[in-house]
Amino acid sequence: MRPAAKALISILAVALPATACSSGGGTSSTPTTRGTGGNATTSAPTSGASSTKVIATVATSQPGLVMELNDVRRGQGDVVTARFTIVNQGTQDGHAQFLLQPGSTRFEGSYLLDAVNHKKYLTLIDANKTCLCSQPTGSLKPGERASFFASFPAPPASVSSVQVAIDGCPPIDNVPIAGS
Repeated sequence: MRPAAKALISILAVALPATACSSGGGTSSTPTTRGTGGNATTSAPTSGASSTKVIATVATSQPGLVMELNDVRRGQGDVVTARFTIVNQGTQDGHAQFLLQPGSTRFEGSYLLDAVNHKKYLTLIDANKTCLCSQPTGSLKPGERASFFASFPAPPASVSSVQVAIDGCPPIDNVPIAGS
C-alpha cells in the first residue's frame, strides 16, 4: 500500500468515527457506544420519525428491523462513505449485531459494486485492522432507530452510481454517489 494511502487511512480512522455517525431526530434513550478502542463514538438510539433523507428502505435478516440507506458520498481522498439507519419496526427489542460477521469487527459482507468497471470495494480498514465503520452494540426497542456508517475505497470519479450491499440486507442497485 502506498504511504499516502496508509496516512489517509490512519487519519480517517480517527476523523470519520468522530464525525460520521449521528442519530436521527426524535427523543433520545440510553446512549449506545459505537466504535472500537480509542475510536469509540456514542450514538443514542432514537424514537420517532427521522428527518434524514432516505434513498431506499430494505428488510434486514432480523425480523422487525429495516435498513434505511441515507447517503453514499464521495469524501476527500479516495473514500466513499455509506450512511444508513437501522429502524426497529417490530414489537420486540432488536439487535443490529447482524451487521457483523461472527467474530468480526468489520462489515465483512458489506461492499460497493462498481458495475461499470466490474469491481467490488470492501470496507476500509486502518493500520490496526479496524474497520472504518460503526460498530453495532446494544439493542433497539420498538420504534427506535440507530445510525451507522461504513467507508469504502472510492471507485473512479467517472462512476456516478454503485450497488450498495450491507451485511444482513439485500443489495440496493443504482445508488447515486453524492459529491461526484
